[in-house]
Amino acid sequence: AALHDRDIGTFQPAQSEPPTYDAYREDVEGLERYMSGDPTEAVRHFERAIALDTTFVAPRLWAVQAWLPPRPGNLIAVDSLLEGLLRLGDRLAPFYRAQLDFLAAQRARDYQQAYRASLRMVEKAPGSINARREAALSALRMLRPREALKGLEELSPERGLIQQWQEYWSPVAWSHHLLGEYDQELSAAQQGEALDPSSSHFRFLELRALAALGRVGKLDSLVRAELPAVPGQSGI
Repeated sequence: AALHDRDIGTFQPAQSEPPTYDAYREDVEGLERYMSGDPTEAVRHFERAIALDTTFVAPRLWAVQAWLPPRPGNLIAVDSLLEGLLRLGDRLAPFYRAQLDFLAAQRARDYQQAYRASLRMVEKAPGSINARREAALSALRMLRPREALKGLEELSPERGLIQQWQEYWSPVAWSHHLLGEYDQELSAAQQGEALDPSSSHFRFLELRALAALGRVGKLDSLVRAELPAVPGQSGI
């Protein structure tokens, strides 16, 4: 856990009143689970952190983020958390206010406002890796692939909590695809697949890049390996 004690400040600025130690540890564990792709377990830890220290704002925000995009089973929980945070209003520190605006815009699927809020997050906490990560992802949603790629490349996927973000290479691949840089898209997809060989998403990105490059032979061989032969046929 020492690694995450050192890196936690790059994801959430410290509050003026530090949380209790037990609440902090639950928050850190939630962040680890969230970044490794387990939002359900992450929310359990964030909820424990909230119960242990009701003044601790960060896990409330992270619980909302872990549930986004909302699904029928968690809409009430997401909206309840957002309502409670919105009541705090200007009492929130500037960074957390910007993060709340970002999450509220995401909940409303207002990606233009979410993009603007993510830039305010970076402005309020330039050293926040999470702020820069969300700004890059928001730029991609706004079809600003060059801006997104610049932000993603400034992050280090081999260090700290970002190392646990298995999806890192997905927005990198998407950015290159939108820019027509299919060789780089293929490389990013393959790096993501190497980290998560069972991911059908990275395999899709690889196949898409191969198709864009016109590498029909390689594409055909991969598709044949992926799809089982129909009975009575030798393949697809």
